Amino acid sequence: MPHVILRGPVSAEDIWLAFKPLEFHEGNIHCKAQDCLLSNDKKTALIRSLVVERQFSKPFLTRIAERDGGLTIGIDPMAGPERTDAVKRFIGFCAWQILQSSPEMAVEKTNIEEFVRGLA
Repeated sequence: MPHVILRGPVSAEDIWLAFKPLEFHEGNIHCKAQDCLLSNDKKTALIRSLVVERQFSKPFLTRIAERDGGLTIGIDPMAGPERTDAVKRFIGFCAWQILQSSPEMAVEKTNIEEFVRGLA
């Protein structure tokens, strides 16, 4: 399962409060973050996400969950699409956005390093 683990003070609630819908294109891949939901315990944010590659749409939920002094960013297992490069790029882009807006955050571990901008 593609994921990025970040260490630092940003919480899932911070992500939810700062969320703004976004859209970006990279080559022939189109990605959208449409809205964000926060769990009742405020420990998990779900981003309604969409990637389009080769004219096929793949909707899914990006899950940002608090863990041991940081965040885990990945695909919600209940709504996970095939783990294509476009989906991995979207997960990496979410991590990159958090890193750019919160310099005190750092990558602890990832299995998709080549998809997180600024790391490769």
